Amino acid sequence: MIPVPKNPNFEAELKQQTAAIAKRRALLDAINRFVRGHGAWVTSPPNGSSLRIEVPPDSEVIDLLVERGLDLQPLGTGSRIEGGVIRPVCIYNLRIPLPRK
Repeated sequence: MIPVPKNPNFEAELKQQTAAIAKRRALLDAINRFVRGHGAWVTSPPNGSSLRIEVPPDSEVIDLLVERGLDLQPLGTGSRIEGGVIRPVCIYNLRIPLPRK
């Protein structure tokens, strides 16, 4: 027997959740394109609650993201291998707001 949801608004809630997930994925994709377009990298797995962003020390991408209202926390520095060269990077965390219910 297939269980039937007892909530009469189940279908509407499911559509709302699906729309919220699609909106969140679009936001994550837009942030990723923006960051990569400015010479930095998103290094965290997709669809997480936060994004880890690595930027060259002289990059302006963090200032641009903050100007757009995003709250980034510095995590420190690290290195990235690119084209056989080890390059220094600054690492930031960006918490992505969860969809509202």
